[in-house]
Amino acid sequence: REHEVWGWSRHDTDGTYESVCTIAEGDEDATYFVVNRTIGATTKRYIERLNTRVFDTVADAFFVDSGLSYDGTNTSATTLKLTSSGSTWLHSEIFTLTASASTFNSGDIGNTFTMTNTEDSVTETLVCTVQAYSSANVVTVKAGRDVPTTFRAAATAIWSKGVDHISGLGHLEGKTVSILADGNVEAQKIVGDGAITISNPASKIHIGLPIQADIQTLNLELGQPTQQGKKKSIASVTLRVEKSRGGKIGYDSDHLTEFKQRAYEPYGTATSLKTGDIKVTLPSAWKTEGSIFYRQDDPLPMTLLAVIPEVSLGG
Repeated sequence: REHEVWGWSRHDTDGTYESVCTIAEGDEDATYFVVNRTIGATTKRYIERLNTRVFDTVADAFFVDSGLSYDGTNTSATTLKLTSSGSTWLHSEIFTLTASASTFNSGDIGNTFTMTNTEDSVTETLVCTVQAYSSANVVTVKAGRDVPTTFRAAATAIWSKGVDHISGLGHLEGKTVSILADGNVEAQKIVGDGAITISNPASKIHIGLPIQADIQTLNLELGQPTQQGKKKSIASVTLRVEKSRGGKIGYDSDHLTEFKQRAYEPYGTATSLKTGDIKVTLPSAWKTEGSIFYRQDDPLPMTLLAVIPEVSLGG
């Protein structure tokens, strides 16, 4: 900014942008569009808003077009209590889950309820999968692991409901959609009868049209004497990122390597966002351009601050 240098990029979507405006909302400038889309051979116009880039966890990242979200987080005073007919509290048991108010329905079989409790700065979570429906207040469940003491016959107010069938998507009928479920990327689905089914129940789900972001660097120049036109091999690339996850990198769009970020996250949790450097080894190849191509086609955040190649020069 201090050099007053600005860069332009092209943004497209499955449809046509017909109008755009930006409005100050709180601490952010919100951008709205009128978008012309073809849904089931019919022309539709939607008012759509760019989602905020301010979020705390990857489960809240919203990177789809024309999307909607499901959030099963409990916002009421209703509590859940897990009880056992035995005394071992092992994951192999069948438990009873009781709600303090009408919460369950017969369609909840296969859905999950995730309870959370924090004591002495230690947060415990327990995922329970519904096995049978008894009433609006009672279901039987299986726990995802041996039940920690904090959840044994104790009323829990912090919980969320996970589902695997999501409806209300009629505005995307027949479209292929990207899905982020509890911070995990699901395989793309085609919307049918306004709904989709994902592989595992999730408590926070974002569904919408895929976004493919491509970045290509300029041809590499290393100073005088010029290296333009000379063969170069890039053995590895360091990506400097902020609160980012996922992506593929290579010499061009036909030769991309997906890099892995999962490191020390507990089993069953989503891969964390990365701030810092990611080193990616590339297949050996000699090119005159020395350009790097990056692609993000998952519904995940990516803020790319720098691309640092390791270069070998040829004749």
